[in-house]
This record gives sequence, structure tokens and C-alpha cells, in this order.
Amino acid sequence: TEYNLGDTILFDVASNSRCTTVSSTCLETYVIDVNNRLGDETVTLLPNPNEIYLTSNYYNYSSTLSTITNNWTVTTRPLLIEDILRIVSKDIVNSVLIRDNISDLIIGNLNYGTRINTELNRAISYNGYYSFNNERFNFLMGSNCYWTFSQYNASNGFAVRIINQDKSKIYNEAKTSTCNIVPVVLADKDNLK
Repeated sequence: TEYNLGDTILFDVASNSRCTTVSSTCLETYVIDVNNRLGDETVTLLPNPNEIYLTSNYYNYSSTLSTITNNWTVTTRPLLIEDILRIVSKDIVNSVLIRDNISDLIIGNLNYGTRINTELNRAISYNGYYSFNNERFNFLMGSNCYWTFSQYNASNGFAVRIINQDKSKIYNEAKTSTCNIVPVVLADKDNLK
């Protein structure tokens, strides 16, 4: 079976298997692998970011993530800025870095070498943020902010939230702010059959 970026999968995080009706353990998730291959043994899933699992400030991210996933039997990990940027960089027209007093910059291909680090450093050095198209990446839209476990600078972390009906942003949120924590699920393909 192929798993394409943005595909919806109902997945039960307690029984570690597919499910058919959304419940407290049967979550609506989305494939966030940018290039999942038939030979890969796992699929990376992002639970719907519009659901509130638990909120926290950036400093309590790890403990909040542990609380959320305490009774889950599936492998999980934190959501990282690299996960989101690799996805939105697939749109070479509408995904841009926005900086004050400088024209917007298309993100471009981030799938080689240290290109993603160069891109993140550019955003941070210009105090910029990324904007992406909601229609193209509706599975990343969150009406409330949600954290990545990636530091922007000493006092800010990278977070994601809707700007308006058309656009969302990946931006620097104060680490003392409260945002949603959305765990990343690493589902074994054998459990998705």
C-alpha cells in the first residue's frame, strides 16, 4: 500500500491499529512523510492539529508530550520544525519566508544536504516566519497555535497557526506562551493493514 503526503488514516493509538470511528483513542491522523516508499516499515502520522490533546508552554513540552502519550502503545516522538518545513516546501509558489522590509523568499527544495539548516538560519537571522497555503496543506492547519519541539532562539520556539482563511504561518512564539502539543505517531505498516 502507498501512503501519500496528507492521506487521512484513522488510527487507534491504544490498540496500535487502524480504526473506523473517531474516539478518544481512535484519532484522525495525516501522513506527513514527504516521500514514503513501499519498502519503508513505518508511516509518520500527525494527529489532527485542530484537536486539543493538551496545551503547554514550550518549557514543559516533553513532560506534556509524555502525559498525552502515557497510555498509547504506538511509538511517538516530538513534532519538529523540519517535519513541517519539508512538507510546505513542496509548494514552490505559495510557501515563502517572510521578513520585514525584504521581499518574500520562496523556500525551495529542502531535501538535500544541510539546505534545511541554511533555510532555518535565514529565517532566524532576519526574525522571519514562514507562510503556507491552507488549501494545499489543510492537514497542517491549526486554529490554535501548536508547538514544534524546535527552538527559534533563546526565548522563542517554532509554532504553527492559522493567519487567515488562505494562509497559515510557522513562526516564533514566546516559550512562555501556551500552545497545543501534537505528538507525531510512527505507525508500523503491518498495523495499518
